Amino acid sequence: MQLLCSCSYAFPFPVHAKYLRRNVMARLMRGVVRSVGRLGYALVERVGIAGDGVEVEVEIPVRVLREAGLGLREGVEVVFEVAREAGSIDEWSVVMQGEVYLKKEGESAVYASLGGLQLVVKSPKIYNEFNVGDKVYFKLAPA
Repeated sequence: MQLLCSCSYAFPFPVHAKYLRRNVMARLMRGVVRSVGRLGYALVERVGIAGDGVEVEVEIPVRVLREAGLGLREGVEVVFEVAREAGSIDEWSVVMQGEVYLKKEGESAVYASLGGLQLVVKSPKIYNEFNVGDKVYFKLAPA
């Protein structure tokens, strides 16, 4: 479904109306799952996503993925968001909240702990939006 809007930000991809929200549109990103791997010491998947100039690696419990009905594998398209505020969460399959604990300038990487699970976001734009100690919300849904 292609949605046309008269907003100041134009999406370079089809967007479902349920994902459009005021003040959050610029953070909404579409990506492709690049890697999925189970951690050897826990029932947790490490998921790599790339899209819109952003690379994300996030650890998500297998149970959460199963209950959300997300069958993530390489090549699957997803919609995701990295934000400082929770905003509306109803339309997302997975929502995780945590805190930024490290920034690596040379990599433009932001590291956050999501209740002990790691989120790594590599993007110059997102790098500049966060500081150590900031809350971070990661949201994920099928495209």
